[in-house]
Amino acid sequence: MESPADISLKNLLEELKPQLLRYAQSMGLSAHDAEDAVQDGLIAMSQRIDQDAASIRNPKAYAFTVVRNNAFQKFRERSRRQEVELTEFNQQEDEAPPDAMGEPQLAEAFSKAFASLTKMQRQLLQKRYVDEMTLEEIGAELGCTPQNA
Repeated sequence: MESPADISLKNLLEELKPQLLRYAQSMGLSAHDAEDAVQDGLIAMSQRIDQDAASIRNPKAYAFTVVRNNAFQKFRERSRRQEVELTEFNQQEDEAPPDAMGEPQLAEAFSKAFASLTKMQRQLLQKRYVDEMTLEEIGAELGCTPQNA
């Protein structure tokens, strides 16, 4: 028999379901995959509540964590099946692969990319790669940590 605390936790989970769905969709899941991630999470949490409800200190945070982990699992499954297209790595059909670019094309692509940077980003690149300064030296010069440089 379920205790009143177990019942209130399960009720809380049902109340959180719309928020959990929005959260999963905000991570980039489709509506269908978000529903699956939330449903799997709610089932797992219900089982956890049945086993040891006292181990869940903050049910709301736990629910969002479970859904986040399920969403990541969905992404991993999709990427294994090559269904997720990572836009950063996609190349347009008319572009030649980087290996096939000649020096003039590479120089032109670099010039365009360099021109699109902010003044500070261009200065940092120059200090790092042209002046061959270390990140520690750049950070000391800018008054920040090497990680921020």
